Amino acid sequence: MNLIYLALGFALSDFFYTVIAKKLFLKHYRPFDIMRFWMIFTGFVSLIGLFFVGIKINSSFFYFGLIGFTIFTMLGHFFQLKAIKELPISIVAPLGAFFPLIMILVGIVTIREIPTLIGFIGVVLVFVGAYIINIKISQSWFEPLSYLVKDKRVWFKHFANLFWAFAAVFLKISLNNSELFSGIFILSVTVGIVALTSVSFKPLQKNFLRSKEILMSLGFFRVLQTLFQWILLSVTLLGYGISLSNISLILIIFAGKYYFKERQGWERIIGAIVVYLGIQLILLFG
Repeated sequence: MNLIYLALGFALSDFFYTVIAKKLFLKHYRPFDIMRFWMIFTGFVSLIGLFFVGIKINSSFFYFGLIGFTIFTMLGHFFQLKAIKELPISIVAPLGAFFPLIMILVGIVTIREIPTLIGFIGVVLVFVGAYIINIKISQSWFEPLSYLVKDKRVWFKHFANLFWAFAAVFLKISLNNSELFSGIFILSVTVGIVALTSVSFKPLQKNFLRSKEILMSLGFFRVLQTLFQWILLSVTLLGYGISLSNISLILIIFAGKYYFKERQGWERIIGAIVVYLGIQLILLFG
């Protein structure tokens, strides 16, 4: 399957998911409740899918990946939602562009995924674009590094990136040891069960279903987001797959500017273009 179609499918799904999540926060929904809802929703849809494809596991290593993925993906998504709540989405999205570089390093250390030189340059361009996005006209070129460390809210996104990198490694271990869609559905059902179990310990906030249409839309786009990205990660290097997923970056930045009326300057647009060039380099030569 063409990588660009998978990346574009994820980009559009991620764009709508992020915008809808932001709308729910404006309606005073808690990040933890939103995370559990879409996990339960995705798990239910995946359970239906599992009846059609069946359980097809090729190795016991699948279960090793399943356990690791469940733990790290829940931590990653929790911190991601905290970041979306505390920061403008046009800041959260650029910070996500640091993820491919982290993913490359984690992939090399854990499962020996070595990128080509040109592919690595593409990933570095994604990183440079994210750096440019965080520069303001009044700043020196090195001030954004200080901002990325000192602002404690930004660390929500840093933790999300780190946990997601390890979650992706465990995801690939599971998918490499099962039939693709069977593995995807089993992983989603497991995460959904864990999220549903947590409700008995910490109930959802009162009147949680007051915005049913918005919640269902969030769940729908999250299902699409999961399918597109996980298939993408199964057919290419993790660092490349994550980099390609950042096509959504440009869409989200424009949403922050024109839909949520967030204040931002030319630097984020230029940074997004650099990120896009890095993605193209990976597509063509990675």
